[in-house]
Amino acid sequence: MNTPLLNAEEEVALARRIEAGLYAEHLLETRGHDPDLEAVAADGRAARERMICANLRLVMSVAKRYAHRGLPFADVVQDGNVGLIQAVEHYDHTRGTRFSTCATWWIRKAILQGLERARTIRIPPHPVRAPWACVTLDMTLGEVLADPDVKSTEQIVENHLLHDSLLPAVDTLAPRQALIMRMRFGLDGHAPRTRRQVATELGLTPTWVRSLEQESLAWLRRRPEVYQLAG
Repeated sequence: MNTPLLNAEEEVALARRIEAGLYAEHLLETRGHDPDLEAVAADGRAARERMICANLRLVMSVAKRYAHRGLPFADVVQDGNVGLIQAVEHYDHTRGTRFSTCATWWIRKAILQGLERARTIRIPPHPVRAPWACVTLDMTLGEVLADPDVKSTEQIVENHLLHDSLLPAVDTLAPRQALIMRMRFGLDGHAPRTRRQVATELGLTPTWVRSLEQESLAWLRRRPEVYQLAG
């Protein structure tokens, strides 16, 4: 959270890059491979990342208002991060409103939705997850992490330890990518979501979710702890 705060001019510049990147993503979905469009899309992703990282303090500030209301604080922050990502996608710089004003509304909305879900369905503090197995990171991460055939007590214990070891590696990713990986592969205590489900929930395009997922997997393969697990 040491990323410097943005001034109004920087917010507008980033918003324009994000807007151009989203349009490039849309064109890539219809036209296919295009180096120029891919460069614009990549620049848009970098701008999104900058906007998100520069506003993580805002998530913490809003989340503190909703502590001790039925969810662990870490879950409140994660819901707030979802709201921040949605705010980045919906921000209209042409209205002359500072991003923090827009983001606060989206962050609060996402946190309140999370609290409402918690009241409807009581989530245990340490949810029981499917047994975990790891063969190679050349497989899909879902195949790497989840093996429904693992049944012995020793295997279950071993694979829960594997799961707990992998989470810190996922947390080394950029906040947006870590959130997507947790959602995609059920690392947040919920059932794994499809790319389209993740895209819908975060207000992104499936193409962008796939791109970030691939970048994240490439990064995870280079992490020493993941390499040791896969070995």
